Amino acid sequence: MKRFTASVALLSLICFALPAAAQMDRAEMAFNFMFGKAIAEAAATESLVDDAKLAQTFLDGLERPGLAQELRARIVEKAYEYGIKHPEGYEAAAKSIELQEAAAPLEAARFDGMRLTLEELRFENLKRADRDPDGMFDMYQAFGAARLAERDPAGAKQFFERGLAFADQHLLRRKAEAEKSLARAQKLGQVLADIDKAKAALATNPEDAAAAETLLELVGLELDSPGEAIAAVPALKDSQLHEILSLASSPLAEMTEDAALRLGKWYTQRAALPGTGLREESMIRAKLYYSEYLLKHPTEDEARLAAKHELRQLDDQLAMLGISRKVARKRVEKLAGGGRGHRDPKVDAAIEKGVAWLYQQMDPEELWEKQTQHNQSRNFGGHTAIAVYALLMAEEEPRTTPELARAIRWLFAAELSGTYAVCFRMHAWELLPDRERYRKVMLGDTVWLRTAQTAEGYYEYTMADSKKQSRRDISVTLAGALGLWLADEVAQIEIAPQHWQRLAQACLNGQQVDGGWSYLGNEQQVSYGSMTAAGLTCLLVSREHLPEQMHEKADKAIASGMEWLNYQFTPDRNPIKPGWTYYYLAAVQHVGLLTGQREFNKLDWYQSGSEYILRSQKDDGSWGNVSETSFAIAFLTRGGVAYGSEGAEMVTKTDPP
Repeated sequence: MKRFTASVALLSLICFALPAAAQMDRAEMAFNFMFGKAIAEAAATESLVDDAKLAQTFLDGLERPGLAQELRARIVEKAYEYGIKHPEGYEAAAKSIELQEAAAPLEAARFDGMRLTLEELRFENLKRADRDPDGMFDMYQAFGAARLAERDPAGAKQFFERGLAFADQHLLRRKAEAEKSLARAQKLGQVLADIDKAKAALATNPEDAAAAETLLELVGLELDSPGEAIAAVPALKDSQLHEILSLASSPLAEMTEDAALRLGKWYTQRAALPGTGLREESMIRAKLYYSEYLLKHPTEDEARLAAKHELRQLDDQLAMLGISRKVARKRVEKLAGGGRGHRDPKVDAAIEKGVAWLYQQMDPEELWEKQTQHNQSRNFGGHTAIAVYALLMAEEEPRTTPELARAIRWLFAAELSGTYAVCFRMHAWELLPDRERYRKVMLGDTVWLRTAQTAEGYYEYTMADSKKQSRRDISVTLAGALGLWLADEVAQIEIAPQHWQRLAQACLNGQQVDGGWSYLGNEQQVSYGSMTAAGLTCLLVSREHLPEQMHEKADKAIASGMEWLNYQFTPDRNPIKPGWTYYYLAAVQHVGLLTGQREFNKLDWYQSGSEYILRSQKDDGSWGNVSETSFAIAFLTRGGVAYGSEGAEMVTKTDPP
């Protein structure tokens, strides 16, 4: 053993001493020295299974001390080469891709191509009944879209063409989608070529106003990059476009409310123009600037009401394009960059660790259903539903993450009979990139929720038994209320008025004399934080659906509940009744986003809450069990920014003390 280790060390020294080409030769020699016997034995069996299993053997060899960098690179490359020979080596091949990309992060397109090849092999090795052609097609689309975002039309075209061929081969009714994506890649290529022409014209004649205007339009609008456009054309007389892009390129924190309103109107008008190529991008920018205006113009006057109306219109138009309010809000936050949508890097790091931990808890067969805490049969599917919801909130991409894609397929095929599980499946549905595939499931869950609501307006853990006295439970009722709200707000499924009225009446009946709520909603019980936030959320989502005669009572109840929360809020524990802290913070977040209120008890609820969550994260990346970790991730990812009508349409009925 000592002689073997010394030989590896000697080969490592030789590799460092030789020129690059010779180093690779030495790396091959060292690789053969380390694994030649195992390779020969596998070859003798004439079985691809044995060849593929060598991939993991190669990766295990990386743990040996004294390996030269070139030898390590060769080992990793060989792990992919051998791993893709048979399903037994696919996991090692996937790990090889990760290691190669970590060493050369600028070659993302090449590694995405390798990933896609691996997934094609997985697909072909599955039984026909287990294949998901739509999921495979989504991967071609996602990898192509990533190349478009990097302004690589040639790379995008390659992925989209592979997707088109796949759609033809498997008779998918998505050929038009693939052709549309190819057209986008071709359009981007033409735009980039036209940009080069405009730059060349300006280099020849800096006074060429037409070339400058063209460059502004191409970079500022077609590439949706105002800052880059202004950098390319610092000044241009009598140009409205230059003036608009100059405003759009300024930091949000420095933007006046008048400028924000002007930009909101301008991008809305542009989105309405016939033949506008980037309609989605224009609407998202309009949402950004209208939202910024609302943040800087709190007075509830005619101008603010008009801005709210425009935001609602934009949300409806985006929904028709398949973009939910939550997804649109995420795009607005990302677009804000260093403005109000910016997130602390420490928060991003915590989310990343939490996401990694969730994947580690995922069982190959039972997903997250092996969790024992609160996982009675009534909650079957609930742990998987909340984990999928958290991963989607963290912007994990199911089209390029097979584990998440498999969990989604399982979740939307499962027969769920518990309120929590059904409602978190509805939360996950809202965030899916291809949610229309599962609309029938959403319709079924909505019917379930309509039927499950008790005559008093509450929800129980499972479908209520009409022959027994119903159980009052504000916590489960919150889940049901959010499910109804998602069905109405996102899926555009009509919820009959009586469901909202029952829900509101249940919360009105359960409110304590101090303005808060308790767990069972009975009179003369002690109010505490999580249930008060739950009661408030139920009233807030039902309020706009109530008949006029209920408005005054509901508004008074909301004002009283907000006063309780304004006085009792703490970011590091559930007030009055400690425990379930992450659930409590998630409930407070609903109230904050629905009302647009940033502070409770003179504390910024998101900032102070996220600081506590960061402090309490465990070394392994979790915050306890799957549900607690999922609530923590969901809280952090929301960012605390009530962009768009999600936070602007409802106004708090009381001010902080």
